Amino acid sequence: MKNKLILSLIVLSFCFITQYSKAQTSITLTNSLTEANDRVNEIVEVSLSPEVYESLATLALYDEEDDIIPYQVLPYDNKIVFQATVKQGETVTYTLKAGTPATAETKTYAAIMKPTNRADIAWENDRTAYRMYSRVLLSSEPNSANGVDLWVKKIPEPIVEKMYTYADYHSEKPEGVDAYSVGGKTLGVGGVAAYVNNQLWLHDPYDECDIITNGPLRSEFVLTYKKVLIDGDLYTKTVRITTNANGLLNKAVVKFEGKIKPMKIAAGIFLHTGTNGNGSFGNNILAYAENKSEGTVTSPNARFYTGVYMPGETTTVVVNNQRLLYADYAVGSEFTYYFGGGWNIFPAGEYTKDEDWFDAMTQFKSKVEQPLLREEEVLPSKKEVINAGVKVNNYWISNNVSSYGNNLWARSVYNMGNIDFYKVYPDPTYLKRATQWAQSNNWAVSGGPSTSDADNHTAGQTYIDLYLMDEEAERDENKIKAIKAALDYRIANNPKSDD
Repeated sequence: MKNKLILSLIVLSFCFITQYSKAQTSITLTNSLTEANDRVNEIVEVSLSPEVYESLATLALYDEEDDIIPYQVLPYDNKIVFQATVKQGETVTYTLKAGTPATAETKTYAAIMKPTNRADIAWENDRTAYRMYSRVLLSSEPNSANGVDLWVKKIPEPIVEKMYTYADYHSEKPEGVDAYSVGGKTLGVGGVAAYVNNQLWLHDPYDECDIITNGPLRSEFVLTYKKVLIDGDLYTKTVRITTNANGLLNKAVVKFEGKIKPMKIAAGIFLHTGTNGNGSFGNNILAYAENKSEGTVTSPNARFYTGVYMPGETTTVVVNNQRLLYADYAVGSEFTYYFGGGWNIFPAGEYTKDEDWFDAMTQFKSKVEQPLLREEEVLPSKKEVINAGVKVNNYWISNNVSSYGNNLWARSVYNMGNIDFYKVYPDPTYLKRATQWAQSNNWAVSGGPSTSDADNHTAGQTYIDLYLMDEEAERDENKIKAIKAALDYRIANNPKSDD
């Protein structure tokens, strides 16, 4: 009996330890920024195992002082977010373990505001508020587009609902003010559009809005734009916007779906005239400062700030008083960038001069590039690989416009890769490039049919691919005549030893 009791206790202890280890999760954060820059109240996103995610109702998040830290459960991908503070050069650990989760203060908010002539999507965090327009607005303001409006705040608490109760929110109120003019058909504060044939393809306001999660620490929504005209073709565009507590900028994930063709994607800011504008543009960043562009502002010496950060290879240009950042884009893939703004009145003392905003934008870029939580390295997704392929291939083609090259090994190998990439991402530009290269070389094999150099046969792979891509009834045997002759010769005359 005694032995059975001991065995039962051992089994129970083992079960307890197993369940405890499943539930307890350590989260290690490191501030690896080289400059003296503490990271204060920064949102951290953590992926959890399904077992831990399902147990969150009984798990609290503790810092190293064993204080409970509030977190928000996201309704997707088994994730939570919380605010963390890590001093420069330090590493800290947070732990999810048994306890009662703390409730976070509401620091972000999103809502579709329903005046009968608007239906704006308005959102905010504890720093700044924004809004974008719906198609409903076109009946009263037909010059509206897909730009972003900026509402600056004077308090950290949510203000959106209150601001819409005022008859004139363009005059400064205790909560804040809308003193930023989108300027009609512009991108406003960081809107996004296709950039094709040196034209920015602005379009109508959104058709649909789906709010995914709404505070307290993160709010997210998806805007859908139907029938977006881009250089003669119609596309569906979606933009997923995320705002985080204490976030300097919003995150936007953009996707265009429709006909595959060469395209660039551009985000930008409207440059008002007569507002004493001052900008810093470069290193993937647009940072701009100016006076109010509309309304009545009573706060003295008020300066308004806007900004865009776009990772990757970018180019900047001015189009119709809009400073743009643009990059190559693969239709059907997701493209991420960041946008937002603020002013020098709130948070108080944070921006004493325009350069403080410019510095804040640079620091934001560094934080995105060096996240506090370094999760395990994973292979890039198919979409990421395609997007990289588009950038590389477009760069090569645009920098070799005047010459298609010979049919020796180097150019032949490129065209093999080019046509294989076309099979995955059928941009007609790539097919055209391979065809014109083959035509310029008369579908020939270097060295003639008797060549013994295998490198010379490389061109034939692309010739054969192009031949097989034609409809069977339309296939031109001249495309493969040279490579067929070369291979037939090698088979008929293959020596016993050939290096």
